[in-house]
Amino acid sequence: MNGLEISEIKLSELERTKRIDSEFYKKENLAIKALLEKQTCETIADVASISDGNHFGISDSFQDEGIPYYRGQDTTGNFFIEQSSPICIDEESYNKGYMKRSHLKQRDVLLSIVGTVGSVSLVTTISDATCSCKLAILRPKTINSEYLATFLYSNFG
Repeated sequence: MNGLEISEIKLSELERTKRIDSEFYKKENLAIKALLEKQTCETIADVASISDGNHFGISDSFQDEGIPYYRGQDTTGNFFIEQSSPICIDEESYNKGYMKRSHLKQRDVLLSIVGTVGSVSLVTTISDATCSCKLAILRPKTINSEYLATFLYSNFG
């Protein structure tokens, strides 16, 4: 029984989403949460515009070469998105009107919102690229992209 830990939480004290996973309520994490609650914090929406990628069916445009089309799986283990091996789409598909909102820009921060939730990658190139709706596109307004990506990549993000 050595090394076991128990945290007792009242139902009324559960986090807003009513999480019950034990990792969230470890004493170490509760201490960090208490410390953070004493700080003045900004939300991601305060420091970055938030969008997501393409919502339209595009799989018939997939090909081995062309314009990178990043998916959630491409962020896993790749802090710089260009390190991944994405599927590609043709230029015609990339230039369709409905794809414009998912066009990536240098310094965008990509955050996986489906699958491996919370996986983060930074866009470092100015080359054409786009992504699926499984990725949030965070476009920093008031902070450095590298700082935001590194923070989200950390244990506190």
